[in-house]
Amino acid sequence: MSAELPRSLVSLEYKHIVQQLSSELWGKHFSKFQLLESSTESFRMKIGPLNICIIPGRSFFKFSKESLSLSTSHNDFTRGVEKVLDNHRVVSFAQLNSDRIIYLEFPNHQLIFEMFGKGNILLIEKSTQKIILCYREETWRDRALKHGLLYKPPRPQMVYSTFSEFRERLRSNKDDYVIVALSRFPIGSVYGKLALALLGIDERANVFSLSENQLLELYQAIEKLQKQADYVLTKDNFYFSFPKELDSEVLQRFRDPWELLTTIYSNTLFEDRSVKKREHLLREQKRLTEEEQRARKIAETIYSDYAELEYILKEIKNKKQEGRTDNYIFLFDRLTGKVRVKKQST
Repeated sequence: MSAELPRSLVSLEYKHIVQQLSSELWGKHFSKFQLLESSTESFRMKIGPLNICIIPGRSFFKFSKESLSLSTSHNDFTRGVEKVLDNHRVVSFAQLNSDRIIYLEFPNHQLIFEMFGKGNILLIEKSTQKIILCYREETWRDRALKHGLLYKPPRPQMVYSTFSEFRERLRSNKDDYVIVALSRFPIGSVYGKLALALLGIDERANVFSLSENQLLELYQAIEKLQKQADYVLTKDNFYFSFPKELDSEVLQRFRDPWELLTTIYSNTLFEDRSVKKREHLLREQKRLTEEEQRARKIAETIYSDYAELEYILKEIKNKKQEGRTDNYIFLFDRLTGKVRVKKQST
């Protein structure tokens, strides 16, 4: 696994998350919603005894304070969510349209997490479906997310229930590569690539070039991936389901999605915090170095012009004793580091 920010979760993985968390969240009371110190794009939510990390557009996972110890803060959005949902009981936790949208349902509200693109979090009034709070306002050609508007979810991904529907939807665009067509399904390209690798099918093969038998094998391989759970880390990726035939690529296996996600995302969150701290220290060091250089320049100028300054001060003293009222103006040029003297007579 590289040190880069881990990829975003796909719809199939949110299905696993909902299945794993639903029973744990049901009946628990909402208490906290905060920003994580590592990034304004990361949140901590507490429901009952459960701590949940939300990285909009990227990930959603349960964690323990010991495994992810980060400071928290608030902004207007997090305060607003806490104020409305404080002590409200979770009625359900579900996935919308088999898509990368999951939501918590309360007696009178829904807290919706859109986990694609940049991601978004919306608080909805359940009876009217109007948006009460919106983490970021967004507008597209066919929908808008703004305070006071009705919540309209995006067009769902392609779903199917039979082999014939799978074949029909896969071939909806005759010019598609097979991997492009699979990316429109809830499995996404991540698990589409696994299924193709397992069957030895070229990702760039045209959807119409696949035989009936290949299409059936692909359908069965994808069905198997969607039904099993195997949380693994490979050299280049992580998976919630992995074919045993490719076991040689597995670097590490995990008990559940939380152990896997905490491992890969906590490193990123801590690294993000340490990078920001290091950048701050470098900026501070640069500022102090510049100030030190300016102070040294002033000191060197005063030292080099000391004899001239001493002579001027002596002359001023003598003139005052003689009753003269000459005024001397001393000007220090920071660019050249030189002292200029102007004499004004009154």
